[in-house]
Amino acid sequence: LATLDAGLYPELPDPAEPAGTAAADLLAQAMSRIAFAVSRDADSIIAMTVLQMTFSPDRITFRATDRYRYAQASLLWKPATAGLPPEVLIPWQYLDGLDALMKSVPSEQEVSVGVIPGATVTFAAARRALSCRLLGAKEGLPAMERALADYQSSPASAVVDRRDLLAAVGRVSPVADKNTPVRLNFTAGQVEVSAGGGKGRGGET
Repeated sequence: LATLDAGLYPELPDPAEPAGTAAADLLAQAMSRIAFAVSRDADSIIAMTVLQMTFSPDRITFRATDRYRYAQASLLWKPATAGLPPEVLIPWQYLDGLDALMKSVPSEQEVSVGVIPGATVTFAAARRALSCRLLGAKEGLPAMERALADYQSSPASAVVDRRDLLAAVGRVSPVADKNTPVRLNFTAGQVEVSAGGGKGRGGET
């Protein structure tokens, strides 16, 4: 085999010292619940293409939004140091690697989490480790909690069969253009699903 000069290999990020531990299955569940809301569109602004991770004395919270969807998930953890790590922003390119790491760790084991502020976050377990380079805090997510406060206190609610709604949206959405929404109009006893664009128009009740 022909070889290359080892000096040409990219410099690896320094791993962070553990700041605490969390159960592998809880970490995997939290990440899987919000990964769908991280934009992987090259045209998106940077704040929409990251997984936000914040720490409190008893919880790790993940947040993500692609402008149209917002997802949040929390899990218990055990800090190992007096101070808490700062908020970190993990680029979407690491999500597949994080998912693979969590799936390779037995659910009963714990994953150590460490942060080098402004540099890397490291997840380590079962003789495996993944260090992710971070984005700067200035690229942080919008304050979605304030934006959603009005909706959370809304007196109106609707209960819809999940499979019927997904099927209707699936049949209508092909006629929607990339930046055209699928509209849901709720009236007494029914939901009108509609979309339209350059490909045509579609609707279903």
